[in-house]
This record gives sequence, C-alpha cells and structure tokens, in this order.
Amino acid sequence: MTGPGRDRPGQDLAGTPRRWLIVLDDVRDPADLNGLWPPRTDTGRVLVTTRRRDAALRGNGRLLIEVGLFTPEESRVYLRAKLSGPAPADAGAPVLARAPGHLPLALAQAATYLIDRRLTCAEYLERFEDQRRELHALLPEPRALPDQHRDTVAATWSLSVDIADRPEPAGLAAPLLEVMALLDPNGIPVAALTSPAVLFHLEGVSGSAVGAEQARDALMCLDRLSLVTFNPAAAHAEVGVHALVQRAVRDHCAEERSRSLPTVAADALLQVWPSIEVDAALVQSLRANAAAVHAAAGAGLWREGRHSLLLRAGAGLGGSGLVDEARDYFEQLLATAERHLGPDHPDTAATLGDLAFWQAEAGDQDAALSTHERWFTRLLGLRGPNHPDTLAALGDFAHHLTEADRAAEAADTFRRFLDEHLAVLGPEHPLSGGGGGSRAKRNTALIVSTHEALLGVQSRVLDPDDPAVLTTRSRLARWLDKAGDRRAARAAFEELLADRLRVLGPDHDSVQNTRSNLAHWRSRAGLDRRTGARR
Repeated sequence: MTGPGRDRPGQDLAGTPRRWLIVLDDVRDPADLNGLWPPRTDTGRVLVTTRRRDAALRGNGRLLIEVGLFTPEESRVYLRAKLSGPAPADAGAPVLARAPGHLPLALAQAATYLIDRRLTCAEYLERFEDQRRELHALLPEPRALPDQHRDTVAATWSLSVDIADRPEPAGLAAPLLEVMALLDPNGIPVAALTSPAVLFHLEGVSGSAVGAEQARDALMCLDRLSLVTFNPAAAHAEVGVHALVQRAVRDHCAEERSRSLPTVAADALLQVWPSIEVDAALVQSLRANAAAVHAAAGAGLWREGRHSLLLRAGAGLGGSGLVDEARDYFEQLLATAERHLGPDHPDTAATLGDLAFWQAEAGDQDAALSTHERWFTRLLGLRGPNHPDTLAALGDFAHHLTEADRAAEAADTFRRFLDEHLAVLGPEHPLSGGGGGSRAKRNTALIVSTHEALLGVQSRVLDPDDPAVLTTRSRLARWLDKAGDRRAARAAFEELLADRLRVLGPDHDSVQNTRSNLAHWRSRAGLDRRTGARR
C-alpha cells in the first residue's frame, strides 16, 4: 500500500488506475480498522467480513450486507455436494440440513464430522438429538476443521459472548444470554427479558442493581455481535437466537446457575403473561416459549413441584377455546408429573384434576368421570376425607355426573358431598345448603351456594375480568336456571355476555358459547331471541 517515501496508507491505491480489491477477514472489533480504511476510488473496493453490526461499520459510502442462513434448498444442495464423495449421502440429508438450523458454518463442520467418522446422516442425527451430548463433541477437532476454519462453531460463539460481555453494562450480556438459551429461538418477547425475574437474576450475577434499561443495553451488545437478532419494530419487540447458540451456551453454563435458570425463565414468562388473553400473537409467543423452557429444562420446572407456568400454559389453551388441545396438553403433563414427582405427589393429583376438567370441557364425559374418580381417590389417600381439596373433588365429580345424565349416581354423590360438608362446616355454613324442601332441591341449592361462595373468594383475589371468574359466573348462571330462579339466571347470563363481549370481543369462542347459552335459555323460557320479550 505504501512505497519509498510514502507515509500515508493507501496513497498508491488512491492514484493507481489499476483495479484493486482488499479483503479484511473476520474483523472482531471495529476499532481495529482505524487508519486502515483504504481511500475511496472508482477503481478499488474493500470487502470486510465480520460478525459485528456496530454503527462504526456503516456510513461513508459503506454498504452493509447481512449474510444470513442458507435456505432449505441451499442447505440440501450444499450437503449433496459435500457428501458426494466416500461419505454416504443417504435419505437423511434433508433432515440433517435442518438440524443445525441451516447455519452454513455449522453445516460445514457437521458434514466434516460425519465424513471423518463414516457415519450415515441418520447416525449423526441420533447423536445430534441426544441432548446429553455437548455441542463440541459433535464437531471436528480443531486440526480437522474444513475450509480453513480457525475455530469450531462452539469456540466462535464462546469468543463472541466474551466480547459482548465487555462493553457497558459490563458482565450482563452473558447471563442474559443464558436465560435466552432456554426460551424459544424463534422469538422471545423483550418484555420477558426485562421482567422483574430476569432483572433480579442479573442483579444476583453482577452484584449490583440492574434496571430494564441496562438489560436492554446488554441485549443490544448481543445483537451487535450477531449472537441474537433484535427487532424493536416487531409487535412485541421480539428477540431471536439461533438454536445452536442456545445449545452452546447451555453446555458452558456453570452448574450452580444452570439449576436456577429454568425458574428464572419460567417466572419471567408468567410475569408478562396477561390475565386476559386478547392479544393472540403475544399469547402464541408465550406458549411457544413456555414449551421451549419446559423442553430445555427437563426436571428443572419440577424440582419444587409443578411450576405455575405449566398450569398457565395449559389453562390458556382451553380458555381461548382450544379445549381439545388443552385436554391433550394435560394428558402429557400428567405423564410428566408422574415421572418427575411420582403418583402420590399433591401436584400430580392437581394435574389429574386439571385433566378431568378439560376432558369434560372437550365433551369426553366418560373419560372425565373416570379421571375425576381417580382424582378423588388419590386426594382421599393424600389429604383425608375432610380436607377442602377432597371435598372440592367430590363436588366436582358430582357436578359432572349430572352433566353426563347419570342422575342416580349424581344423587348418591351429592348426598355424600352434603354429608361431608355438614360434618366439616356445620349445618349453618352457606355451603351446607341447609333448609327444607326435597332432597333434589337441597342438592341443587348446595351447588348454587358452592358456586356463589367460590365466586366471592375469586372476586376478592382475582381481577373481575379474569377467565376463572368468568367461568364461575357461567356455571353459576346455569345452576340458577336449574334451581328454578329464572330471573336471576337471565340477569347472570346477560351480564356475563356483556362482560365477555367487552373483554374478549365478539369473535371469541367464549362469547359465542355464552351467546348460544343465552339464546337457548331464552328459547326454553319462552322469550323472543331478538328482543328478550316474552312471546
């Protein structure tokens, strides 16, 4: 670039008519380029490769070109060419292309590992999907790296994390990325990453107070090093992180922190999960993140019993009208609870009750009754006959017997429920349903009183628009009708419809169900469906 008597870099390049190209490969710090930028001329070009996205690399006529992932077709073409030699290019190649997330560097190193060990694609995938194997064990040794690579994928990211951790706020980028390593790689709401749970975790790691602004700045440090992608313009300012970055971070996380991280991530999601799920995009993202942390954490969300996030994710499915999905979710959750906690743990019993509820909501009454009976029997052994949880299970069982038109069994269970309440609460307690009248009327009055008492408790501790409160109001309206109090039932149905319309909008499944129930009740009561006037 300089000749005899020259003291300014690039002076020869500025004056030469010859065409020239300078390549500065793998720049790790923009400051390293100070004084090295050649002059701007019509005859020359400078190509810089880097993982950085700093503003210092932009401007002055520079064009920043993002080189992202391969497309699925590009991945397949690359592997087809790479495995065309002695390695077996079998039918598993398209799946192998997806496994490293279409990351070119990872695909190159995975293919080299496969060839060197003479594995089939299926055999490599079996190793790759074994979460007990660390990422570095699935890549070539440094001396066997392909295409003049200097570092493995895992080593490259480790160095990038170290660099991201240095700028202010120093020491926050790495622990923030550890939380993100358990969440959905396709999108994490930034609100979760600045939630009180995450800020408290960052304070514990750094030893000083951390606010949402500092957490966001740490996030931007990760974005500048291409460890994450942050899109502030997205609906919920979502953050993406490659699945292989997540795996590398989990592999190198200190054991003491790795034990607490699942709870941090789950608490963060709960803290930003809206009590009223009207924002479908946000809720869908939160569900995906809940599934991701559960899958990545293994037993991490079961160490102190079932984490509340697992209940929230399943109940939200049903609350949005996806009752079949909610039933299937709790079937799987019950199997997981039995595996991690055992069949006699109280939280396993609670999951059994959740399953029974959503089986009934999905219309599978026989399965719901069978599960309810198992739930009550389990609670009877765990809590005893007089515990409120046992009594609630017995009452719920009776309710679903009635819904299934098994009147004789329902009457026997209601009598048992009534006797248990009389023994525990006394004949004057509102749940005892004391008073004259036929046995059937006393049982119906008991159910009405039970729902009224439950609604009173919920109204004190929950938001009045909470789905649990609205569900209890719906059930109470139905039982008021069965008890013969049609005026109260009509008022309850109409008020419920107005509130659900206000909270959920006209197209929500719960609104449609309430409107249908009200129309059905008006028809039975002899009222005009349009005006509400008696025919």
